[in-house]
Amino acid sequence: MIVPKKYIDLYLACPEKLFSKNAGIIENERTLEFGVVEDGKEKKVSITEKQKSIFYTKGDEEDILFPELVHGQSIELEGEITRGNEKTNTLGFEYKGHILTCKPSNGHIVNFKNKIISQLEDHFFPLIKIIGIIDRTDENHLFKEKRPQIIFSDIIPLEKIKKKPSLFD
Repeated sequence: MIVPKKYIDLYLACPEKLFSKNAGIIENERTLEFGVVEDGKEKKVSITEKQKSIFYTKGDEEDILFPELVHGQSIELEGEITRGNEKTNTLGFEYKGHILTCKPSNGHIVNFKNKIISQLEDHFFPLIKIIGIIDRTDENHLFKEKRPQIIFSDIIPLEKIKKKPSLFD
């Protein structure tokens, strides 16, 4: 199959997943045709299963991180704080190998300082349980965000505070 360079350049300039949904239907006996009309003549190209991988990438549903965490769902998750950012009023929360952004439902993260800074000397952030609501709103205020955020109301440290031995123990 010969494809003129100008069409390849157009294809390369397109968003990466533009043709992916269409190419997803290609099977052994089902092809996909793309066509253009140029100078009053129709030109077509057929994409077979053999060429499918050029256009097809795994579906969007596989890109959704933790699909089980639904927008508006109340949660209690265990993990570890990885960062605090006073300017953006956010925390990083490591959960199942991914860092999720967390924002307090009201107030400032400084109000949670005693719960997010470890009382032990061998590490900075303790293992915690975060209580809140899942937020999947995107910049257009649609519920389409692929990576959930947590709007938290409470943080419970899970580390065991070691008491220093006293004379009376």
